[in-house]
Order: sequence, then C-alpha cells, then structure tokens
Amino acid sequence: MYVCPEIQVIYLAQPRTASRSCVAFLKANTPVRTVGSHHDMDDAELKFRTNDGWRIVVAVRNHFDILVSWWHHNPNWFSRPKSESGFDYFVRDFTTGKGNQYAKPHAMYGRYQPLATHIMRYENLWDDLSDAVRIPAPLEDRPHIGPSDRNPYPMYYDDKTRAYVEGYYAKEMEKYGYGF
Repeated sequence: MYVCPEIQVIYLAQPRTASRSCVAFLKANTPVRTVGSHHDMDDAELKFRTNDGWRIVVAVRNHFDILVSWWHHNPNWFSRPKSESGFDYFVRDFTTGKGNQYAKPHAMYGRYQPLATHIMRYENLWDDLSDAVRIPAPLEDRPHIGPSDRNPYPMYYDDKTRAYVEGYYAKEMEKYGYGF
C-alpha cells in the first residue's frame, strides 16, 4: 500500500496491473511512502482514510488477460512447471484459490476493491491514474517496468477454458465491463 498524505491518496498495488510502473510514477511525482510491502493493505487505515475523504486508487484488468499474465509470470505455479500442467489446468487451479492469496472464489479483485474510491482500468491506466491522483501523466513520464512480449490473450484460450472463465468470473466481468 502506498500513502501520500500531501495529496490524500492511497494506491493499492494490485498484482499484474502495471503496479510497479504506477508506483514508479507516484514516487517520481509525489512524496509517496510505502506502508507494509508492495501488495499489502491495511483495512483499518483504509476505512479511516475513506471516511476522511481520501482517494483510494486501485487498478483492474480484463480477467482473460490477467490470467495469461499470471501464467507467464509464474513458471512454476504451486511448484508445478507450467509445461507439465497446461494453461487450462493453471486457470482452474488459480481461480479456485488453493494456496492463492490473490484470488478468492469467483473474485479476482475482491481483496482490493471494497474500499476503493477510484478504479483504474488497465487498458486506460495512465489517463485513469492521472485523473485519480490529479497529476498529469505525459507520455515521457510513464514508466514501463517489466513489459511483456507474449501473444495476445485470445491465443491462449480454447472454447472450454473461455467458457469456464466467463462463467466463473461472470459477476465481476459484468461489473467492470469485461469480456473476451
């Protein structure tokens, strides 16, 4: 969790949503400080700050795309090489939340969204971040840490895996306007 009292903003770093790039931008443009580790959040602090008028900022990403990002980010998910388990198996294992602190049943973003006042969409990240923290983010000031060179996400899905993700995350995908 990143806190900046000077502009009354708390940024919650959601995994696989360019959070390191967002933090680099905030550090370059504000006196933001870290509370806990990169993906920690303090519920009591958030509730207090929300009631005090602070902006709580977090990002979301298309469920299909973020699952592929997780797949590439974790070559040994739960100690099994991805080459042995396959993408379909990974998706089902990830979504059920077995040993996964970032996914709750049927929710990719349940841990981060409840107290957020500003939801940034990964597809519109820099404009949304700029609006949320009220700091312009011109192209030359946008850090790109750890960009991926993988294939577009539709190439990873077969009909069965696509239908599973659509059904599993149906409520969240509708809430955030995501689809295949």
